[in-house]
Amino acid sequence: MKPAILILASIIIITVVACSKSSPVDRELHIPLGDCRPVSGNDDIKLCYDSLDDSRCPYNSDIYCIWRGIGVGHFTFQINKQKHVLTLATYNFGHWRTDTTVAGYTIALLELNPYLTHPAPQPAEQRTAAVRITKQ
Repeated sequence: MKPAILILASIIIITVVACSKSSPVDRELHIPLGDCRPVSGNDDIKLCYDSLDDSRCPYNSDIYCIWRGIGVGHFTFQINKQKHVLTLATYNFGHWRTDTTVAGYTIALLELNPYLTHPAPQPAEQRTAAVRITKQ
């Protein structure tokens, strides 16, 4: 009886350890403009929010916009010291996309904050990007 319990306990421990090593990544990151955030628990995988092109029509303005504009964030995804330059947009338009897949990770732009206002746009230090990163 004791060997059966020992074998069963060993199987359970091995299963828990194996599953924890292959668990999927599913994180939402809020990254300030000009900053980086780790994707996993260490700095081996990180995402940096490098710059922003924002042509979205401002809220609270007396400006008449002929199109809604688009926000485009420029990012660097670093995995194991390899850098991948990414461009993600607030919606799919032309060659711009809201998400991309790099090295098995899907990176999706959720939003760029704050939304533009008029007449005084927000300072760069208030700008953030919300991004979801998943890996199965």
